[in-house]
Amino acid sequence: MVDDITVITYNARGLRNHNKRRRLFSYLHRSKPHISFIQETHSLPADEKIWKNEWGGKVIFSHGTHDSCGVSILFNPTVDLEIKKCVSHDGGRFIITEVTFNTTILTVVALYGPNIDNPSFFVQLFNIISTFSTENLIIGGDFNFVFNLALDKKGGQQRTNFNARNECLSFMTGLSLIDIWRERNPRSISFTWSSNILSGLHCRLDFFLISRHMLHSVNDVSHSPGIQSDHSFVNLSLSLFTEKRVPGYWKFNNSLLQDPDYLDIITNVINSFEENHTYSNPSLRWEGLKFILRKESIKYAKEKAKARRCREDELTNEVANLEQALYISDSTETRTKLNDARNELLLFYDMKLQGTIIRSRARWVEQGEKNTKYFLNLERRNKICNTIHKICDDNGNTYINGKSILHNIKCFYENLYVSNPCSPQLILDDLPPPSPFSTDDFSTGEGELNLNECSMSLNSSKNDKSPGSDGFSVNLNKTFWHLIGNYVLDSLNYAYSHNGLSYEQSRA
Repeated sequence: MVDDITVITYNARGLRNHNKRRRLFSYLHRSKPHISFIQETHSLPADEKIWKNEWGGKVIFSHGTHDSCGVSILFNPTVDLEIKKCVSHDGGRFIITEVTFNTTILTVVALYGPNIDNPSFFVQLFNIISTFSTENLIIGGDFNFVFNLALDKKGGQQRTNFNARNECLSFMTGLSLIDIWRERNPRSISFTWSSNILSGLHCRLDFFLISRHMLHSVNDVSHSPGIQSDHSFVNLSLSLFTEKRVPGYWKFNNSLLQDPDYLDIITNVINSFEENHTYSNPSLRWEGLKFILRKESIKYAKEKAKARRCREDELTNEVANLEQALYISDSTETRTKLNDARNELLLFYDMKLQGTIIRSRARWVEQGEKNTKYFLNLERRNKICNTIHKICDDNGNTYINGKSILHNIKCFYENLYVSNPCSPQLILDDLPPPSPFSTDDFSTGEGELNLNECSMSLNSSKNDKSPGSDGFSVNLNKTFWHLIGNYVLDSLNYAYSHNGLSYEQSRA
């Protein structure tokens, strides 16, 4: 499904004048953006009812004073959307809101940056943004600094609010955001503000920052002249493709290796496998064992997760009941039970956080450095970035449906690896003459493998990796190598003696 979304950001330089406000509202109704970010509205709490009636749709305010600041987000009256949650700055500098538009969840931020170099403002802003969903993030407004003095500023002194800019760049890296106009126009020069006081001074102060994965969803980003303001409109049009994500490849959960019960189950499965299953083909024997190991691992993990969820629910209810009991009658026994239940519940939260950090693939983590929401958002962004949302074929046709994308990928690789007649001698003639093997080299590299060679190869492999298509990790192979080593060895030597790997071995 495709959700077409248009967003406008604009510094109005005051909307207290009734006629000016009506002109802007009329322009926006004709342009039909779904969402409009307006800065320097100079609105006051007493203006809300009148302005909402004039606009005719949903409006969110962050009020300033009668002659400075003020930010508003205007939602097109014809668009059906739900505002999930919202945070507004007390000084009229930003609004952060999470909205559901058709099937898409967006976090949109209207921003009016300080005129002075105030990096702490951006620290506060992005810390709040990090508590929202940042999968589909759109930040737009007047940032009051430029990223590139050579491209984004003309005239005046060669300076900007450097500290604020650097703080913003730091958070852009952490949240995987891009300046979409500059991304689409890497060497172009265009300005969104021109000074009415200093002749020849122009800057690109107004722009959109969006999640990097949305880059290929952008249809257009442009500037257009403002209305009774020294700022221009910045227009952003996107087509967000929403495809239900199917389950990915199964991968073994290494935390199970710390569970004695799981280790006993798998040990018994391996020891009893030879008695219950007979295979004449060693490769099929190893694949059959892996199938049973995977089945038992998934079964045990599901049962353990279900028991953990039940226990977590029990503890949550127990904490609530003990807190209520403590309100009624304070006692040492009740406090002790409450603390024990809370501590046990914390273990579940820590376990979930650890899993989220692992899945987010964050490489450097210090205790207390990042909050849980950061890793949850990072995990979601990794999933989104690993998904192909759109693909073009050789004829220039674009496909956004999941099945069509998979079909085109299949056709591409089928054609890429199609067999074509060729002369082997022509290929050999272009190769340099081979270096001769010594007798020792030949004896080492030729012949069947032995268990010691396989063990050395496994021990040299890095932990926490799943190199094959079966989903089993290096950690699991190392843990049970004393039981499965001969299965692996027989399978590889069988492939050697029959001049061909099995299907699963060739996929690894």
